[in-house]
Amino acid sequence: MKIFFAIALFFFTHCAAYAQWVKTTCPVIDFDGSCACFKGDTLFISSGGYDDYARFHRSTNNGITWTELHMHLPKEKRIQALTYSNNKLVSCMFDWNPDSTSGIFFSTDNGDHWEISEGSGSHFGSITLFAYSNGLLFGIYGSGGLARSTDNGNSWHDISAAFWGNNPITQALFHKNILFLSTYFNGVVRSNDSGNTWTKLDNELKGDVVYDVLNINDTLFANDGDIWKSVDDGLHWSHIFGLNTALLKIATNQKYLFSWGDGVFCSNSNGMSWKNISFNLPTANLSSKNAYLYANDSFVFAFADSMLWRLKISDIPNIVQRQNSSICPLSIYPNPVFGNTINVSLNCILPFSKMRIYDLLGKELISVSITDQNSFRIPIANLSNGSYYVVLNSGGLMSERRFEVLH
Repeated sequence: MKIFFAIALFFFTHCAAYAQWVKTTCPVIDFDGSCACFKGDTLFISSGGYDDYARFHRSTNNGITWTELHMHLPKEKRIQALTYSNNKLVSCMFDWNPDSTSGIFFSTDNGDHWEISEGSGSHFGSITLFAYSNGLLFGIYGSGGLARSTDNGNSWHDISAAFWGNNPITQALFHKNILFLSTYFNGVVRSNDSGNTWTKLDNELKGDVVYDVLNINDTLFANDGDIWKSVDDGLHWSHIFGLNTALLKIATNQKYLFSWGDGVFCSNSNGMSWKNISFNLPTANLSSKNAYLYANDSFVFAFADSMLWRLKISDIPNIVQRQNSSICPLSIYPNPVFGNTINVSLNCILPFSKMRIYDLLGKELISVSITDQNSFRIPIANLSNGSYYVVLNSGGLMSERRFEVLH
């Protein structure tokens, strides 16, 4: 009997601590062109499909059981954009049949019944994203362009003339009443006046192709294959280091930042440190078209191996520590640097750490080992004029500061 309880205790304590991705019973097979949205613990999933209709399903318990909804859609419609705003599920539906009605539809009963929005029509059929805030709802054309609703999706007006055309848009975000768009040709752009005028942000992102723009509280994150963050509403961006992989997707749940590259990683320190949470998730042979990643307060969801998987966030072992709990801030002076050295000062003494200098593309240029010191100099005579980051690594955590070189 004692042996039995010992074995039971071993499996309970060890298996309970082991986080695993669980394959959901979501029957959607083809995720090419899929979209999803959350309403608390309710998850809506739709895929492009290659048959007579789109596959559209709803789960009210975070993916445990699913209800098939595509039989409730208007005939032969496919959903390519979803959002939930003000107790209303809003979607863009289209069909290859030119005689059918495409456009923006809404449902007030979680997808059981649908109505077409006033002013909607086939020209709205190419909307692939939605963004919502304070009664304003924007529909974003994947090929570039905008539609706006001021009554929670009941009626729509095309305002594409206010935006430059032929500018594919990959993600939309409302943050502090500012609308941000990530684009293929113009990096991150923003509008402070509800989409009437737009500004291309002069930022340090390495290229014009940006796949995601998201936020956690007052911090913005952008993904252009690397992760960048901004704390001043997108005016300036700093490179997040520590992920040695090309990114396909990022996601947030307003507490954690998730990234998908060679696997799924999680950070609760705004990207200052990361944990690989791939575990048993099949991540081989991924491509950008099927790298979908979603998160709510309880679970993170990923599409892998043609299936939808979920991981309970509270089961993630040893979640990364926040930066300010275990690593001291650093300062650089002078900044800008006009000479051949920079002075670095720490607010504590670390037994051992690495200090590295990177350019804006993330290339490591200088590496220095630090032992039991809180101030030191780093020679930078070989650095050209420009912007750089000095990054302190200690115990798997990081602290960074940007500086300018003006020889």
